[in-house]
Amino acid sequence: MSAHKLSGKVAVVTGASKGIGASIAKHLAAEGAAVVVNYASSKAGADKVVAEITAQGGKAVAIQADVAKKAEIERLFAESKKAFGALDILVNNAGIYEFVPLEGVTDEQYVETFREQAEALAEGGVDLFAVETMMFPQECTAAIRACKAAADLPVMATMFFQYEEIHDRDRTMWGESPAEVAKNLLAAGADVIGMNCGRGPDRAIVIIREMRRVTDAPLVAYPNAGLPVTTGDTVTYELGPDEMAREYPALLDAGCNIVGACCGSNPEHIRRIAEVVRARQKHR
Repeated sequence: MSAHKLSGKVAVVTGASKGIGASIAKHLAAEGAAVVVNYASSKAGADKVVAEITAQGGKAVAIQADVAKKAEIERLFAESKKAFGALDILVNNAGIYEFVPLEGVTDEQYVETFREQAEALAEGGVDLFAVETMMFPQECTAAIRACKAAADLPVMATMFFQYEEIHDRDRTMWGESPAEVAKNLLAAGADVIGMNCGRGPDRAIVIIREMRRVTDAPLVAYPNAGLPVTTGDTVTYELGPDEMAREYPALLDAGCNIVGACCGSNPEHIRRIAEVVRARQKHR
């Protein structure tokens, strides 16, 4: 049995000539995958990533394609299969963007940015859209509108809230309260609303309680496992699986319908949270 868990697999990484994409490509290659390093314009950068992978004994090729164009996406896949015979993994790292002042971006520009993503996801067969970790209300409502325009599918939208200790309250980075967020996201067309990320389940309870006061819509919360703790080069989070799961009965009592966990969580966190939910269902 191969010591590399991705041995024999073929991965395409879009936007892989630099930054996060390049790092993903190299990590996949280190695990044994043959990697297609996609790039739009930086051939030199893509060739450098390929050279680094092959120098370590890996397999990689660089293929140019603008993934904003359907014909070039099709060519990318065709050339990838020609190079390695198959395609097992696709990492969509490339993004479409332009540099403009934030205050100058219109609602319709935001909608158009998300529309293309939503249409591609709908074509791929998703069951629902998840708009998550949103910090800017205008951007979140635009994403909801784009998803609703793309397909008749449920949209779950969650915002990031910052705990303001001096005021003992939770607000978005633009100063909106949980109640205001709930009203705005529902007005934009979201089917499920709530929060994710943030400080931890203790604040999620407060946020969900405030949202529940203004709506009967389904609410979702998947907070972080507390705050990150850095020790040397190691980053851990405050709450282990049992500590985190202990907070979830109160989160459900606050009116939350769907629960999960975000940063700092692992499969054991999810298992313990699921046990809490199932135990409550049995006693109803």
